[in-house]
Amino acid sequence: MQKRNHKRWLIADGSIVDKLLISGVFLILILMPFHALFTAWAASKFGHFDLLRIWKEVLLGLMSIVAFGIVAKDSKLRNELAKDRLVKLISLFLLGVSLMTAFGLMSGSVSSSAAAYGFIIDSRFFLLLLIILIVGKRVSVPEHWLRWVILPAAIVVAFGLLQLTVLPDD
Repeated sequence: MQKRNHKRWLIADGSIVDKLLISGVFLILILMPFHALFTAWAASKFGHFDLLRIWKEVLLGLMSIVAFGIVAKDSKLRNELAKDRLVKLISLFLLGVSLMTAFGLMSGSVSSSAAAYGFIIDSRFFLLLLIILIVGKRVSVPEHWLRWVILPAAIVVAFGLLQLTVLPDD
């Protein structure tokens, strides 16, 4: 019987900060297909629906602070990212979202909670992509990461197809 190599599932290189960031990315990607189910269930049991609904944005905010701290300290990485066209486009988009949010607040056309919610919704995917780019330039991703991401999504898609075809409407 062959001994299974468990290290291929883990991040072998990188610091503990890199490992925490990539673990946070995997956590978001793996749990997102179950987000609505988890949020609705937890809110029915404990209340606080809005707080439970933004768990991923809170995690993403903390990860963003750490990732940008890494970039601030690592001049080689900062120079590499500054030359990347995708990073430039994402930065330009985030600047535009920030300016529109600031304009909406200063003009009084939106409330602060609406502005914050709009900023979070508009920027979260791009922040996640930037974090993935930053960590991806520092560590090698586990071999079988696709299984970790595709399996939960496949479960949700299969259940959705069952709802459309076999399960009753109620």
